[in-house]
Amino acid sequence: MRDHFRRFKLLYCVMCYGCVLSQASTMPSAVESNATLHSPSTLLGWVYEKNSLCRGSFSTPVFKASQGAMGSYHLNADQIHLKGSTIQAQGQIRVDWPLKALRADRLCIWKPKDQEKQLRLSGRVQFDWPQGRVVAQQASMSETARSGQWLDAWYRLSLTQAPHSLWGHAQSVTLKDHDWHIHQASYAICSPLNRYWHLETKDLWIDEAQGLARLKSARLKIGDIPVFVWPYLSFPIKGQRATGWLMPHIKHTNHSGSRLVWPWYWNIAPHQDLTLTPEWGLDSGGALGAYWRHLTVGTESHFKGFFIFNDRVFESFRHRASEAFNSQPYRKVGVDALKRDQPQRWGFDLSHVYHQPAYTLDLKWAQLSDDELLRDFPQVIETADQAYLLRALEWRWASQWLQMHGVIHDWQVIHSVLSSLIPNAYAAQPQWSGQGIYPLGDSSQVHLFWDVARFNWRALPNMGSMPTGDRLVFDPAVQWQQSLWSGLLTTTLGLHHVAYHLNHSDHHSVHHTIPSISAVWEGMYPVSLHSGVTAKLFYGWVPFKDQQDVPRFDTVSRTQFYPELFEVDRFTGHDLKADTHHIALGVTWTHFDRNTHEQRSSIALGQAWSLARQRVCLSSTCEGVDWHVRSPSPLQLMGHWSLNDSFKVDAWMAWHWALNHFIDTNILATWSNDRGTQLGLKGLSMHWERDNGFDQSIWPQSMKQHAFEASVQQTLNTHWNVYASGQWDFHAHHLLSLNTGLKWEECCISLKLGVTRRYNGLQSTGQRQFFNGVYVQLGLTGLGH
Repeated sequence: MRDHFRRFKLLYCVMCYGCVLSQASTMPSAVESNATLHSPSTLLGWVYEKNSLCRGSFSTPVFKASQGAMGSYHLNADQIHLKGSTIQAQGQIRVDWPLKALRADRLCIWKPKDQEKQLRLSGRVQFDWPQGRVVAQQASMSETARSGQWLDAWYRLSLTQAPHSLWGHAQSVTLKDHDWHIHQASYAICSPLNRYWHLETKDLWIDEAQGLARLKSARLKIGDIPVFVWPYLSFPIKGQRATGWLMPHIKHTNHSGSRLVWPWYWNIAPHQDLTLTPEWGLDSGGALGAYWRHLTVGTESHFKGFFIFNDRVFESFRHRASEAFNSQPYRKVGVDALKRDQPQRWGFDLSHVYHQPAYTLDLKWAQLSDDELLRDFPQVIETADQAYLLRALEWRWASQWLQMHGVIHDWQVIHSVLSSLIPNAYAAQPQWSGQGIYPLGDSSQVHLFWDVARFNWRALPNMGSMPTGDRLVFDPAVQWQQSLWSGLLTTTLGLHHVAYHLNHSDHHSVHHTIPSISAVWEGMYPVSLHSGVTAKLFYGWVPFKDQQDVPRFDTVSRTQFYPELFEVDRFTGHDLKADTHHIALGVTWTHFDRNTHEQRSSIALGQAWSLARQRVCLSSTCEGVDWHVRSPSPLQLMGHWSLNDSFKVDAWMAWHWALNHFIDTNILATWSNDRGTQLGLKGLSMHWERDNGFDQSIWPQSMKQHAFEASVQQTLNTHWNVYASGQWDFHAHHLLSLNTGLKWEECCISLKLGVTRRYNGLQSTGQRQFFNGVYVQLGLTGLGH
């Protein structure tokens, strides 16, 4: 009985396949034999578009409205025959499901025992659904269209973040629920008309639910040239993070030579990842970089490290520098820093932040093997200070009326020569400060500030003549406000108390207490519906107190910009308290757009007058300077113009008649249009010649500086983009920096070329003044991250 059943089942299958294969094929010529291989754009519905990034897109299929339940279908054909439970059809067959459609030349529907009905198809078989299309010679599918297999097939799947679908040709395409298995396949993201690269793989698995593609025995081809082979490769197809290799790139600099960089990404967890970056240089050897991130609800951690196994280029540079500059005493510190016997170079940067609603804990720790590492490999650590590398453990606590701050500082001197030339080379270690604002009523409040710190001379630790020690700062102030002359008057009474314990000796205790008074009135008067004038009047008074025995741990001269005209302190920091008795006046005119009510232009004019001779200076003496006649603050003009959303100009100009010649001008302008052009211009001009009586620590004998910075970015078309930026010092006839680049991009591929030239300024050895770099990166969209 069992043998009879097997014979019946075999005969049943032969009948079903017979309905598919019994007649001659009527497949259109577009998909016959070799013609099929040369027309994937036609088969997969590619529509050419000249100005798009991909030069076209795949057409969106149109589905008939279905009245049936999910899984039901509607069959149309030129001929339909029913033989028992078997349905045979031929000629312009169309099967419609909700949001799915099938076309074929021949169809046989039959039902195996204990299974759902099956569809056997031949001729030109085309299956469409919202996420893709498959065109094949033969196919078999389930009645619900949730599974199937297509033979000798072209496919496209819209599963990526690329501008259009991934597509290719395969010996077989198999679907089971949302999992795809594509055998002996090609894989591409490019336009079918311009396939710049593609993968050829033995097996391709695509998991729609996880958004992950896995390939076995994959070969990458640029055009028709094989360039790389992977025994196994996996990468995300929906833009999410996934473990795998990132795109390699090549870079070249005059410091480190040519290097090949190929990062590898490890998606450890949804809140944690690690990027390892192997590098190989023809001259400087191998290196390994690492970047680790960890993020939770209350914490944020980062670690960046870099290790060079044997930098042969740097070894040669160290020997040359030692021989050339060992006889120059002022460069001895910099040369000594290069005398390391180890060929390895390394650096790391660690940060950890712990957040809570009331307090924050912040840890920063960084270290370098040598002070030239940042100049050779700027990507190691992101720091703006080229002289010191800061390390700190910092905490903050805040309530409604009180904020407290504590920090323990440490540092690494990464440029000894440069750090010794910095006017203020002190650092606080440790430091504890706090401030609070306590309201006394609707219009008055009390401000408190205190700071306790230990200061060390950090540039040259062996210089015993530089004072170190502890400092206590206490600054209470009372402030109240009242309406006056259609404006607001704010008056502040303050007290500045500082006490020192220097050089860890009881015989070197210094302290002083200085009061201060300031009042500022500000009122705004409308000129029209779209413009107004704001007036500002200021008075400040601080009495003179001899402070020659006070060290300068953190006091520097305050910049003389428009906002500083209305400050009672001429210095920043807490050591020296500058005496002052001056008034300041400022007027600002503002114009607003009639339609959007956004600020379009503003002009501010300000001036300060000293009413008494100022006697506290940052140098040893202020004698010879007649501050009654000569104002300490320049006449200033500050403007902002925005003609529209595309053109904006900011300008700041100052004139100072207290010097023989002084003019300071800063201009920043930006412009863009709807044709992809962006321009940026920035100019700086400064020139003065001072009298002999001026404070030399603030005003040099003479100075000329004329710098110009420009940037341009032009989108030539959908695919080409060029950019350039540079800085030039006109007075020194010196190029400060130059960056140029070219980018070409299509939907599946991008190429970036960049050239960098940067002036490093003073070096520890006097050589390698310029940093030159060339950057080349080839990106393949849809392959990796």
